[in-house]
Amino acid sequence: MGNTLKKKSCHIILETTLGHLIIDSKEENLKHLLGIDKSYNIIYTRMSAKNFYDHLFKSTVSIFELVDKKRYETSSLTKDELYIYGRNAAFVSIFKSLFNETNIMVYKKQIGTLLDTDYLQFCYINSAGGYLGIVGGTTDDYYHFNSVVLERDNPNKYIGQKVVIKSIEKVLKSEFKRENYNIYASKRYKKLSAKQIKKANYKQLVKDINLLLIDDLILGLGRYGKNSIQVYRSKTLIEKRLNIPDEIETVANIATYINEQYKNQNT
Repeated sequence: MGNTLKKKSCHIILETTLGHLIIDSKEENLKHLLGIDKSYNIIYTRMSAKNFYDHLFKSTVSIFELVDKKRYETSSLTKDELYIYGRNAAFVSIFKSLFNETNIMVYKKQIGTLLDTDYLQFCYINSAGGYLGIVGGTTDDYYHFNSVVLERDNPNKYIGQKVVIKSIEKVLKSEFKRENYNIYASKRYKKLSAKQIKKANYKQLVKDINLLLIDDLILGLGRYGKNSIQVYRSKTLIEKRLNIPDEIETVANIATYINEQYKNQNT
């Protein structure tokens, strides 16, 4: 992975026949997109998502810092290493295709596949299929990149109904004017209050909050009772049963509360 990132926060806007899909590109999603958490290199797995992005912005990370070179040369990579290698092999090509191809290919997810996303940007990478998952937000009505897949055995595996893309543009978040677009909102978006958490899908809720946590914080679920939420820092348990004040609303505000409560605390 070369130092090709641009340190500017932007929205990527896909104009479709249904309206504008606003993709909120977030720095903290990059670590997940590249599969870094499955690496055996603890230098990177222990980095927060924000710190990993900052590191990659300043430095070059070799693929052999993430997977074993000897196993690569002997075609004996582990399952996790194949996962990492596939994501990194597809990442640059698929983003180039998103912005440089005249005919951008975006599809709905094929019915019956287990990939948790709503739309897929697709391109061929040699004879394989490269996919970039685009999922609707649950904390706002925008979309987010949430998966990178390199499918060698069946390149068209995840392709469903085609989505017609009229145009694509990048707009700095500081210059984005919502009123200029006919926004096709995420169907996953529901404003959740703290009181509604007990009735919510806990697994999805914890997943969404984890994307917003800093300082190597991560939430777990159900270890000390059904729907109990645990707080970990670098895999060390620091809170058995997280209690969230009722007045704190939305997933984003809950994440902010957790970040403030546990920031820089010793385990």
